[in-house]
Amino acid sequence: MDQIKAAGYKPLLYASSSVLQNQIDTNSVIAKYPNSLWVASYAISGRIDNPNFNYFPSMEGVSIWQFTDNWRGLSVDGNVAVLPLSIDGDVTTNNGAISQAPSSSNSNSASTNNTTTNNNSSSAATPSEPETSGYVMKKAYIYNKKGERQSGYYAAYYGIKYYGSTVTLDNGKTALKVGDDRYVMASNVLGNSRVMKHNAYIYNHSGRRANWRVLRKGTPIKTYGSKFNINGKSYYRIGKGLYVKAANF
Repeated sequence: MDQIKAAGYKPLLYASSSVLQNQIDTNSVIAKYPNSLWVASYAISGRIDNPNFNYFPSMEGVSIWQFTDNWRGLSVDGNVAVLPLSIDGDVTTNNGAISQAPSSSNSNSASTNNTTTNNNSSSAATPSEPETSGYVMKKAYIYNKKGERQSGYYAAYYGIKYYGSTVTLDNGKTALKVGDDRYVMASNVLGNSRVMKHNAYIYNHSGRRANWRVLRKGTPIKTYGSKFNINGKSYYRIGKGLYVKAANF
């Protein structure tokens, strides 16, 4: 950290909240480098679109909070600067060089990807209903209020805008309104919360281990859409190109 400071940059100490709280003398660190902690602490495993400050780790000296490793289901870290970042550590001003969390460039590029693969899948919405941006996490067909399939669809991993809150179609399915009498299944965008019944690995679309992580029994996870069949086994999608065996829920 001394070398980073001498080079003219703001030194930050990054680690999970458990490591910072149990294995590092953070009081000594922030005594020399005020507000220099970059803490990773997730409310749940799986997709998180926005930070929920009810789960903010209660620690002194935190400048950046990494609130997810699966921002908007894109398998990139989500970070939020909770204090202005300056070389001298003075949080009351922004004098000096400003640092940014590495994932900010990814966030910007992801937020601009707001198109559909089929022009027929978009339509004018009711102006009085609040508009919300979201991401389709599994190919989403268009339905009318009766639950009948219409022309067009949204491909997976594309940004959409939906209007109002969830609605129940005449066939009992829960959906989101994307246009005038046009709906997509809510589970393809918002996901369903499930709890792990067993420890589970994460797989890619080929059925191979995607990374080293293990999802622990009892962990709440969001799954998107219905089950996938990969090499004869059933999986749920939990992020972009990431799957967990359905038998673990």
